[in-house]
Amino acid sequence: MHDEFKGLWTKARYPKWMASARVCKPPNAKFWRVYYFTTGEYAKSDIEHGQIKVSRFSDLNDPFELAGMNLTVRGDRISIKEMRDEYNEQRGLICFTRNWRSPLLWSHYAEKHKGVCLGFNVRRTWLYKVEYARDRVLRSDEINAPDRLNSTIIKHLRKTKSAHWKYEQEMRLFIDLKGTRVITRVIEDKDLYFFPFNTDLELAEVILWVKSELQLSNIQTLIARKYPTAIAFKARLAFGSFSILPDERSVP
Repeated sequence: MHDEFKGLWTKARYPKWMASARVCKPPNAKFWRVYYFTTGEYAKSDIEHGQIKVSRFSDLNDPFELAGMNLTVRGDRISIKEMRDEYNEQRGLICFTRNWRSPLLWSHYAEKHKGVCLGFNVRRTWLYKVEYARDRVLRSDEINAPDRLNSTIIKHLRKTKSAHWKYEQEMRLFIDLKGTRVITRVIEDKDLYFFPFNTDLELAEVILWVKSELQLSNIQTLIARKYPTAIAFKARLAFGSFSILPDERSVP
């Protein structure tokens, strides 16, 4: 472990409980280190192909996506549904978290602790911090023309979630599905969208659960060839708290 790195993370204004603070250095000030949970199979595919799957709002596990507005008026419900459907066809997103130490994240998004967490350096101007609210945040009398997709309303709703999800500490990267960088692949008769790794979305960490079916040595060999600045190591249960921490034996 590298205790000398901890001061660099706090100086860069990351919380002192960052799980990777004793493993590696933080990115430079133009980027933010964020984390993406997935299955072992998908993580290996992402690394091999150098791309990450773009989610659709309609496929996310929160049924209130794009619906943070008070919809007690039937006409508002119709307008917002039409707006949600149209926006879903135009935009996707990649969901990250600001830290990987939560056992809930590993349980919910990484194959019940059998999956992988990928750490990325993402340009700060690309990321939007999710705002968590106890109640639906807007009423129809607070907005104008709710059917305008480029209005303030949709920009607000796309990054607003219920406070029930606050444990996720989510950061979002919104993707134009018609953008020139987006890669479309048809899998099982369904259009899927992927966004390539690049200098603004750079792979920095690969974190395997201690009992992952993936071999750490194989992942280290793979990233050494394709992403020489990235590191791979394992995670374990903390001994003195309900947290997930680096397995010291695996830290390079």
